[in-house]
Amino acid sequence: MRSALAAVLLVSSASSALAGDQARPIATRSLRVLHDKPFESRVATVKTLPTRGGGVFVAALPIVGSVAVVGTAPKHWGAPTAWQVVDLATGAVKAKLLDVGDSSPATRTAAVVIGDAAHKRRALLHLDDGRIVEPKVQLVDGGKVTDVRIALDQRRDVTWLFARRTDGRPFQGQWKDTQKAEVLLEDNMAFWPTHVSGENGIQAWADAAAASGCTRIVVGPDDPLTCRPMATSSAAPFDIVEDCIRADRDSWLTNDCTGRVVPPPCTLRSRLLSVSAQPARVLSVCEDQGTARFSLWQKGQTSTWQLRTPPSFHGAILERGPRAALAIEALANADEAVHHWLDIDGGILYDGPPMVQVALSEHRNDRRRLVQPPDKPNELWVLDLGKGTLELVASDLACDGRLYSYSRSGDRATLECLPKSAVGSLYKDEQRLASWTWMEVIDLARRIRWHTTEVFEAKLGQKLAVGTRRGKPAQLAIVDTP
Repeated sequence: MRSALAAVLLVSSASSALAGDQARPIATRSLRVLHDKPFESRVATVKTLPTRGGGVFVAALPIVGSVAVVGTAPKHWGAPTAWQVVDLATGAVKAKLLDVGDSSPATRTAAVVIGDAAHKRRALLHLDDGRIVEPKVQLVDGGKVTDVRIALDQRRDVTWLFARRTDGRPFQGQWKDTQKAEVLLEDNMAFWPTHVSGENGIQAWADAAAASGCTRIVVGPDDPLTCRPMATSSAAPFDIVEDCIRADRDSWLTNDCTGRVVPPPCTLRSRLLSVSAQPARVLSVCEDQGTARFSLWQKGQTSTWQLRTPPSFHGAILERGPRAALAIEALANADEAVHHWLDIDGGILYDGPPMVQVALSEHRNDRRRLVQPPDKPNELWVLDLGKGTLELVASDLACDGRLYSYSRSGDRATLECLPKSAVGSLYKDEQRLASWTWMEVIDLARRIRWHTTEVFEAKLGQKLAVGTRRGKPAQLAIVDTP
């Protein structure tokens, strides 16, 4: 079935395809400011585990069960020299890893490397219980496998394998039961991929075109293998919108089925800010002399609006990829006070009092943000675009520097204070860890804050946070948040 966007690209004129002949002003609303009682504050209970080292790093993987992946190093700087799967109940090491790759909340697994430096092997770590399954790939013709790649879909419980035969011929197929090691691959492909990704469906691509001319394939459990072009290898995987449609470079769309190229809806400076496949939508902007004209296409309709923008907005290189919300004034400068918030999921442009985002708190698909009034560093608020509200979280923060949010999981977030005197240590691991003043775990649904001065740079799990306790050596520790 032809998609709605494909239909637009087929019937619209080149000058109006993205903006749409039926473009309408976007819905606008003001945020409701809730000055309720601040969240309850509690002192957190900390438990130290045996894992220790000059540096202790909790891997950026979902903590969905009873284990966490932890890296250790002789000093608290540089890359970890060893990775361990740690049982959070006992502190026991369940397995040792050489490296950690991509993970997926949908599959509840992570791609890892096991073995030794001379014999590295790819495997799958189950994040619920720490079980490791190494795929035993068999090819339909009985050939021997020399290399394996694993791709995890970020939105579906789908795992894909790519394997190369001794003569270089590549194969691919779904790993349907990841509890079992045996996998039979029957389908070959035109090239051995340089990159694999599950961030926008299962995609595999190469830096150079294969002899067949195919540079990228898209596969899925219900879809045949499809060859999809791309402007550059760096454009993947977020350039694909739906069906035949993809973003082609920075400011136009292409219908690969018809060859139609659709330029931006203006002749001024333009760019695509966000391209998303599920759901299908395109956000673009045209700039001219301090004015930005935005167009949002989704659900078969186009909404437009115009804003005066600060000079720093012009010429900025913006991150491409699916988003659920945008802080408009902070698009080019994260430190800008924000008055306008775009709820892309809801198709609503909100205005409200000026707020500065807590550093690192902007997640692509997060409609909730931790923010502060620029002139009240003792206050913390939560912006909820799903509800259209600003809610007071705290009015007693004591931090003369910048606040950072290292981890988000569901309704919970971490908050850490880096004093002004340590501003230069942000990218110096050892100095940064020694500089944090305090950390809090905030439950946005239950309206509770847990405070600690012992554990920092934590990742959130179920009713706990796992982070680093300072010292020589540093130790792995759990912050209990019942």
